[in-house]
Amino acid sequence: MPDRPGTLSRGLLAGALSLALAACQPQERPAPSAPETVETAEAVVPPAPPPAPPPEPVFLPDRTYAVLEIDAAVPAWIYALCDVTVLRRYRLRYNRQNLPTCSSRELLIGVARAGDQSPGAGAVLGDGRRVLIWEVFDLAAGDSAAPLPGRYALAALSREADTIEVLTGRVPVYRITPGRIHYLGRADADGTILARDADAFARAFRARFPELARTRIDTSPLEGLDVRCDTGPGSTETRITGFNCIGKRINNLRFE
Repeated sequence: MPDRPGTLSRGLLAGALSLALAACQPQERPAPSAPETVETAEAVVPPAPPPAPPPEPVFLPDRTYAVLEIDAAVPAWIYALCDVTVLRRYRLRYNRQNLPTCSSRELLIGVARAGDQSPGAGAVLGDGRRVLIWEVFDLAAGDSAAPLPGRYALAALSREADTIEVLTGRVPVYRITPGRIHYLGRADADGTILARDADAFARAFRARFPELARTRIDTSPLEGLDVRCDTGPGSTETRITGFNCIGKRINNLRFE
């Protein structure tokens, strides 16, 4: 039986309509995956840079210097020396800057000249020892005047701000001469001067700084005082005004 003209057309139309409807159906989409977890790393604080090494020393002809042997760390100590040229008795007290002052004239080692960025200079000698070089200041005269010559006992040590240790027992006495470079000795980790190898130091120091006249480097033998101190008048357990100190002389003090 022959096909009727309209039958095929309706079948094609129905098929096309079915395809169109199928195309309009919403397509299933894959479920979204869980967002990736981003771990937040803890902030790492870089270590503080080591302190800058002290500058190379420049020895001016009219300045007075002190040289101290140290370990690898660069200390921030301040030493005070009291004049005992005539008397072995002195009184130690504090000024407004909380620096020790003496009833006699005092010298400070380890402070900076006004306007300087660093209180001292440093160097490594040929035999490996490290030295720190400071100017010697007369506190009363200021940093523009040379210290008066005389015999000065190591009287006090400041390791940090507002902390001063009065030194008693066997303390060295240095003959300070304006314009010279004075060898103090070797300090341990807390600043106590515990050794003094003058001959070996002098050879290494002159080899490192050959431009210096031999007579400028002072490594003369040390004198010493066996010092005891009592708290000064008006001192209490909570407020110390100062110390009265007296020393028994020691000739040719040696540090081993």
